[in-house]
Amino acid sequence: MAPETGTITADPLVAYLDVAEIRRALVLSVAYQFGNPNRPAVNGEDAKVRAENDWTSEQVARFPERLRGLCGFNPLRGYALQELIRCAGPAPAL
Repeated sequence: MAPETGTITADPLVAYLDVAEIRRALVLSVAYQFGNPNRPAVNGEDAKVRAENDWTSEQVARFPERLRGLCGFNPLRGYALQELIRCAGPAPAL
């Protein structure tokens, strides 16, 4: 059975992996969508990108042996290098 569309947290994701007998998964942040040049501008874009990447990182940190995460951002934005450095840092503490 496929998951519903929308937000899915780490717990049900790992349960789906168990059912499918998949050991590990890659979780991709959708933060790029806040800076997508093909979409309308978003107020507070950089803060929303950080929040989305933080949420994704927190979910992944709950199952470090099962999940790997990738942050997302528009690499052409002024905050991109700072977000890259921030995302490459240590995982959030739970």
